[in-house]
Amino acid sequence: MLFSKSHVFVKRTAISRVIRNYSSLRAYQKECIETSLKELKAGCYKQVVSLPVAHRQELLNQAYNQIKRYNPNLIVEIDQGKRVADYDNADVIIASVPTLGRNNSKRIENLDPTLFKAILIDEAHHAVADSYLNILNYFNSPHLLVWGCSATVRRHDGLSLSDVFDKITFHIDFLDLIERGYLSPMKVTTVKTSVDLSHVRHSGADFALTQLSQAVNTSVRNEVIVSSWRKYAAETGRQSTLAFAVDIQHTQDLCNAFRQQGIQADFITTILTEGTDIPSIDCILMARPTRSATLFQQMFGRGLRLHQEKKDCLIIDFVDNFKRSGTAGLVTIPTLLGLSMDESLSDENILALEKKVEKETKEDQEKQEDDDSLVKLRITEYDSLQELMTDLSTRVEIKDASKNSWVHIGDDKCVLHVLSKGYLILEHSHEGIWQGYFKYEHNQFYAKPHRIPLQSDHLADAIRAADTWVQKKFSSGYIFRQLARTAPFRKMPMSEAQRQAIEKHKLDVPPTLSKGQAMDLLTKLKFGQLGLWKKEYMAQVKAQKEEQRRQQAAELKRKGKGMTL
Repeated sequence: MLFSKSHVFVKRTAISRVIRNYSSLRAYQKECIETSLKELKAGCYKQVVSLPVAHRQELLNQAYNQIKRYNPNLIVEIDQGKRVADYDNADVIIASVPTLGRNNSKRIENLDPTLFKAILIDEAHHAVADSYLNILNYFNSPHLLVWGCSATVRRHDGLSLSDVFDKITFHIDFLDLIERGYLSPMKVTTVKTSVDLSHVRHSGADFALTQLSQAVNTSVRNEVIVSSWRKYAAETGRQSTLAFAVDIQHTQDLCNAFRQQGIQADFITTILTEGTDIPSIDCILMARPTRSATLFQQMFGRGLRLHQEKKDCLIIDFVDNFKRSGTAGLVTIPTLLGLSMDESLSDENILALEKKVEKETKEDQEKQEDDDSLVKLRITEYDSLQELMTDLSTRVEIKDASKNSWVHIGDDKCVLHVLSKGYLILEHSHEGIWQGYFKYEHNQFYAKPHRIPLQSDHLADAIRAADTWVQKKFSSGYIFRQLARTAPFRKMPMSEAQRQAIEKHKLDVPPTLSKGQAMDLLTKLKFGQLGLWKKEYMAQVKAQKEEQRRQQAAELKRKGKGMTL
């Protein structure tokens, strides 16, 4: 994933030289560079120094080695802790974010912002953290190119990166990279466990680690992991396995479970989800449950590097019991692809699974909730009193992502009514990005919707980020509890005021409508659902008339032929 800031111009001839000279660049990498250049519009010519930044030593060292490999004539320095860069002579300074970005850092004052033409951010999903923002605010200049790359664009908390980057200029999915042969083929096997995570508390967007470790770090589950590895990895000739555990204690206990069965195993207690480059890994054990799709992809992504001695990488996904699945619940390989969490997989090819999902999606576009949530509506302004059916319940995709009473308006808009405050709106742009807005209900100074720091290419991620935003914006626990689909007031009968408001739209509605259903319907009507229904109805009428004309023309043609006989 590639991000960029606008208002910066980099000489195209320089990049073209790089592409010509280094034929080892892959096709998508060249496409990425060219796409970036098209987005850069205003100029930096005189500045001579670049500043790649990263938050971990492994990433700093990798950047140093790669830059020196492709640019042996450049003076490349690392600025981290005791390693102090030669600020006066360096062409490229690779800087540690903790070193430069901590509050009241004196180290950063050694750098003259006017000399720098670019800041390059590895693992760019971290870029809205305070330490990164401190660096960017120090270097703040209209000529500066801020460029970032990340394999996991979304943050765990769902917050947007738009405060740092203007747009996503290039994106390629890991499935596309597998299909093109740039990542290792991926096989998936799921193993169901007896562990129940339903009562594990949440911390932010993921499980609380202490409770999670207590739930999963059991001798029974660890033995299941070892026996599964024997069956699916050892007996099939897998050479190098990486297992992800919850915490240090879980790591040690799981390692000992392997050793007790005579299997050579070792452990490390550092983070391997970012910056780890061990291409020979051909098996990943997903022993650490998570509700974060970002973290989940980081874990199995460690096994997708190409290596001459492996034909593919096997992901063994240990699926625990959980009452919810999808973005709001336990993330597994099946749920990541849109399948049921209960889907059983055995040595399945990931690309074949993707095709299976596409087929199932085509066959069943929209699953609906219980039949009692279906409400008959009549548009009274038409002579035919055309009856329309609409589902006032929440779509499954939305329900899996949030416990709140979001409603959908067509395919490109979702709205959450925040009682007495206003409306939180998600809209799908022409660029394929979900963006967020808030429209105050009774505030003349904020009559128009204003943007909130949120954008996503997936609706579920956008909803999760929007829920995070509204909880922080309106800190009252009472207000937030009223947003839930299960809020008690939603079961009460529709009020007279609601009935009259609905009738103003020339709709006949059954008197059995609940207050929550009426509220959802009024939200839909406020944001254009009636126009969509009318458009659908008129299209049906037009199609019926065209079919009648076709039949009449065919009948006349048959009669005409009969007369000539």
